[in-house]
Amino acid sequence: VDNLHGAVTVFDRTGAVVARCRHSSECEPPAHRPSPDAVEQARQSGRWATTTDSSGIWHSAATIQAGETHLGALLLTRSHTPAPVDIRTLERAAQIMGLLILKENALAEAEERVRGELLTELLVSAPPITPSQRSRAQARGIDLSALNALIVADAATKSASAISRQHHPLSTEMSGLASEHL
Repeated sequence: VDNLHGAVTVFDRTGAVVARCRHSSECEPPAHRPSPDAVEQARQSGRWATTTDSSGIWHSAATIQAGETHLGALLLTRSHTPAPVDIRTLERAAQIMGLLILKENALAEAEERVRGELLTELLVSAPPITPSQRSRAQARGIDLSALNALIVADAATKSASAISRQHHPLSTEMSGLASEHL
């Protein structure tokens, strides 16, 4: 932000603001996407776009994406035209954020798989719980003796893996396990 001399806003894939910061009091980072929408123009181009609003403020956006998957956007807001180096800096920052988001997603998916494997083991193994199972559960903040409910979900319009993905955040929040089984 210091080198860009403006305000930077980070949007997630849904368009919600996830972070804002500014270099000086010159420009306030917007609380929502400004009109005309540089973020949408950048998303459509797959790269970047620059617009000015009715008050003469410049908005330059770079899309955060992985392949064709839109992950979010960075928006630079300031009172003067961005130089080519500013646009390149914004694009590089968006690329780095894309890589960080992919890494975070991969780690979350790996953790979900491990938790799912543990649940499958617990469902198919005969009691008692092995020390290895107890250790793996404890490493994930799960008290196996506190697990006292089994919920089975099925939906005609969704795949088993889609249902499982929806339940992972809830199970993690409740120190439980969620997985697709059979």
